[in-house]
Amino acid sequence: MIFDHLHARAFQYTPQGRTIVGPAENVKSITKTHLHDVIVASGVVKDEDAVALVEFFFTKFSTDPTIVAQLVVQEPTSFTGSEVRIIDDDIELAHFTVAFIGTSYTDSMISP
Repeated sequence: MIFDHLHARAFQYTPQGRTIVGPAENVKSITKTHLHDVIVASGVVKDEDAVALVEFFFTKFSTDPTIVAQLVVQEPTSFTGSEVRIIDDDIELAHFTVAFIGTSYTDSMISP
């Protein structure tokens, strides 16, 4: 749950700030059909590469031409610096995360 809290605070009011799991009733209602309709890419993945792989492996499964780049334009992500503290005296250890804006993988300083 710590990364759900981190993303919720760091990317407030944007799709990236929403949990990927959702409420328990939603998770329990997931069927094979739901999984069949979703493709997710995470990390340093170029949109074109992800789309090419999806098209190669899953073209027969989807008729929706929407790509990640179009979704980002519809609901852009922005970083919001903030802090949240959740105290739970039943947990003996402290857990924390830190997030900050860094250099993009497309920056000329690190990309060939």
